[in-house]
Amino acid sequence: MSTSVFSIVVALDPPPGFASRVQSIAAQCDATVIVDNGSIEAIQLHSIARGASNLHLIRHDENLGLAKGLNVGIQKAWELGASHVVLLDHDSTVTPGMVAALLKEIDSSTWVEEAIAVPIVTFTDHDNLCRWPQTVRSGGFRFRFIYGRDLEKPTAVDLAIGSGMCFSVDIWNRIGGFDDQLFVDLVDTDFCLRARSNHIPVVAVPTAKLGHDIGTPDRKNLPILGPVFPTHHSCFRHYYIARNRMSLIQRHGLRFPSWMIYETLSGIKLTAKVIVFEKERLKKLKAMLRGTRDGLRIVTERRHGARTTPRATKLGP
Repeated sequence: MSTSVFSIVVALDPPPGFASRVQSIAAQCDATVIVDNGSIEAIQLHSIARGASNLHLIRHDENLGLAKGLNVGIQKAWELGASHVVLLDHDSTVTPGMVAALLKEIDSSTWVEEAIAVPIVTFTDHDNLCRWPQTVRSGGFRFRFIYGRDLEKPTAVDLAIGSGMCFSVDIWNRIGGFDDQLFVDLVDTDFCLRARSNHIPVVAVPTAKLGHDIGTPDRKNLPILGPVFPTHHSCFRHYYIARNRMSLIQRHGLRFPSWMIYETLSGIKLTAKVIVFEKERLKKLKAMLRGTRDGLRIVTERRHGARTTPRATKLGP
């Protein structure tokens, strides 16, 4: 079977430069599926089609969540004949050759099972370093960080962000897709952990690069500790991060104890940055507490702030 790779871009009120970013990824793929997840100004295909071909647009009148958007996009790509997909956030910027480098690693004979390949992420501030957790010993509680700047060869890691992730549609089917109930945050973490439960490795590829920022980070310099980067997520995002973290710890913690430790420490670090550096800290802390409570109770309905109210969309040509 020949390889046919589709890029999947889920967008919600994308920032300036969206058209050029889509054109860049489209140039490296056989086709691109854009899922407009309820943008106030509905995405117009004709405004981004210049210089790009074989684009497909799916519009939702409301925000159905990142997980649902990805599943809808991948399903469409599969129906159109895709063998592989590469996922992109609406603010991510691909570099030349990224998709080819990821596909090359997937097709290599290094891994017993077909792999999920991910690029090195480069942030706006170069001191904000790309890193992934990696379990020191299978089944143990210890982990270490693998840094993108030090990576010399493709390396298996515990998890990665969804933007830039490349894998076969067969893997998506085998794992069962992304979990719609998670809605937005840690959707990629759950997917990686379920993949590893199915003996599918997540592999960081040093020859593939992706420009991306998490949240709207700014730099704060601390004595001794050096630079830290608050994300300034909204209250509803903090709710989902906390809720989904607790939900996933219950799902995967016993099987992946080192990840559970990593995720717990990440939650503590995020809370500290909110308290010290961010505005509306009380509202955000309350959102975190509600999320933690609901995650423990396995509450899955959507919360306000995700803009789930249907909106009229402008029809394209």
